[in-house]
Amino acid sequence: MENIRYKILLIEDDKVDQTAFKRHIEKECLLYDHFVAGSVSEAKKILSSETFDAAIIDYKLGDGTAFDIIDLVVSTPFIIVTGAGDEEVAVKAMKAGAHDYLIKDNERNYLKVLPVVIEKAIYNKKRENQLKLLSMAVMSINDSVYFTDMGNKILFVNNAFYKTYGYNEEDIIGKHCGVLWGKDSSNEDLRSKLSETTKGVWCGEIYHTHKDESKFPIYISRSIVKDETEIELGIVSIVRDITEKRAREQRLEYMAHFDDLTGLPNRVLFYDRLNKLLSRAKRDNLLFALLVLDLDRFKDVNDTLGHNVGDLLLRMTAKRLINCLREADTVARLGGDEFAIILAGINEPQNAASSAQRIITCLENPFRVKKNNECTIGASIGITIYPFDGNNADILVKNADIAMYQAKRDGKNRYEFYNPDMNAASFRHFTIENKLREAIKREEFILYYQPQIDINTEKIVGIEALIRWQAPGQDLALPGKFMSIAEETGLIITIGEWILLKACSQNKAWQNTGFSPIPVAVNVSARQFKQQGIAEIVAQVLNETGLDPRFLEIELTERILMHDEELIMANLGVFTAKGVRLSIDDFGTGYSSMRYLKRLPIYKLKIDKSFVDDIATNPGDRAISEAIVTMAHSLQLKVIAEGVETKEQLKVLRSLGCDEAQGFLFYKPLPADKITDILSKGKL
Repeated sequence: MENIRYKILLIEDDKVDQTAFKRHIEKECLLYDHFVAGSVSEAKKILSSETFDAAIIDYKLGDGTAFDIIDLVVSTPFIIVTGAGDEEVAVKAMKAGAHDYLIKDNERNYLKVLPVVIEKAIYNKKRENQLKLLSMAVMSINDSVYFTDMGNKILFVNNAFYKTYGYNEEDIIGKHCGVLWGKDSSNEDLRSKLSETTKGVWCGEIYHTHKDESKFPIYISRSIVKDETEIELGIVSIVRDITEKRAREQRLEYMAHFDDLTGLPNRVLFYDRLNKLLSRAKRDNLLFALLVLDLDRFKDVNDTLGHNVGDLLLRMTAKRLINCLREADTVARLGGDEFAIILAGINEPQNAASSAQRIITCLENPFRVKKNNECTIGASIGITIYPFDGNNADILVKNADIAMYQAKRDGKNRYEFYNPDMNAASFRHFTIENKLREAIKREEFILYYQPQIDINTEKIVGIEALIRWQAPGQDLALPGKFMSIAEETGLIITIGEWILLKACSQNKAWQNTGFSPIPVAVNVSARQFKQQGIAEIVAQVLNETGLDPRFLEIELTERILMHDEELIMANLGVFTAKGVRLSIDDFGTGYSSMRYLKRLPIYKLKIDKSFVDDIATNPGDRAISEAIVTMAHSLQLKVIAEGVETKEQLKVLRSLGCDEAQGFLFYKPLPADKITDILSKGKL
């Protein structure tokens, strides 16, 4: 026995038996604090104010019997003793909840076994209470639970099981659990999953069926239950309905690979298919064509009839493109009014010309965009042929783009094959590249900063650094005018290091002035992120500026996550180890596989402006934003929305639980001195 003191109540009207009980306790050195009641009335009085670990009750008492006080000791383990053995009384006592029924003899030998009986009664009562508590817990949890014997016959199910599966008790108890697999229960793969549990534990995602035989996805964990002697008692299965989880994952995967407006493959899926076709074409010596298509006069329609009509026109264009091409061809929307088409397995370039002309003819027909309103557009198409016009995806797309712009310059609504003499776009890039090199030397770049706001308090909780180019005699140039060329030429490395140093220095200067510290967000491009030593560069800047790493946030685009997984994970790991925060910019517009997202040490997701623009009026944009917020919060990530310009947008984002926002509704991007003025007014 354990060295524990028990509080015992003896209900006994015989003084001799009372004394004998006390002497036995003293003789055996039993650790009992014992109380004595000589009658039913006295017992009731004691039990009204005291609780006990166990009670010994004489059956016959002066003013009644043990059954007169059983209701008061129902939560206490009790033993009934009597001087006259009566089988009927014994049965009645046991049915009333007595742990045991002992017969007094003249020598009072029952006292010798009484300590063991008391110990066992207390132990059994504790086990009984534990089992009741466990039973209530199992019956109350939201996951379905069912228990089977080792032959998989169902013995017990909880309340959630009935609700999830739709069965009644008589429908399921005693049935083989294979009924939950529906018609697939004969499938050998599923049978093997059942048998695998005999090895110990099995868990995984599979399908079960409701009573009406409709399937639903579940996560199930099956474990063998054993007693203290390792004897197998049965199998417990815990089931979680993951229908909503699967739907969210499928929606996010869809968002990652398909354009939400048109339903066409997006840029990510387009490049994936193009690269796969390139590998096959190189291996099998095949020809294929790549077409880049830009709609003519689309901007006029958008400006004249509004964005809703523009969106409708894009959806109608997508349908026409699909209808005039083969199922084997890929039609993708790259962004805006730009589409790309992969024509696989052509025999000669003329096949691509025929397809291009068919597309132009198809799009020439008027589009009925309103009840009494039609509009006519055209298409300019650039064509590249593998392997003549490039041997990788980027070159083929770039050259097709050059050919498309040539078609626009030559009058629009036509197609052009790429040829090396199409240098207009290349010359423009060359010119800007040279000017960028001079701008770096002359320090013509400046940083603007846009505050990031807590969506509930509307206090400033962060600032994003945004580059501008102030060339002599020129208007202030936004990054869209030059950063893509900087990325292509590699100048982004130098410019990016300058941005990082300048932003960190400015943030540290604000802190030294006495402002509460907040993080500064800096965009890092794919080329920057993949350069050797990027982690060391960031560490050097932090060391040089004295900025605490916690107040630097690196913004990455989804496209970065597409390649070089080992390098990405290594760099991200170094950043987070130093305390630098990481966020995904323009989330929802590119590559966002759940497999990567849940593995990467990301702190924040930024909802792209394209979803925020119409979030107050477009159910699709609202649904996408809600899915992003829900998914991010389930992964313990923060969410910020960019491009917030109206109170209606803010209201919707606040209702969705978005954490932060930035946009013209709060502040435009401003020079550092203007931000200083704002911070001086106590906006933190």
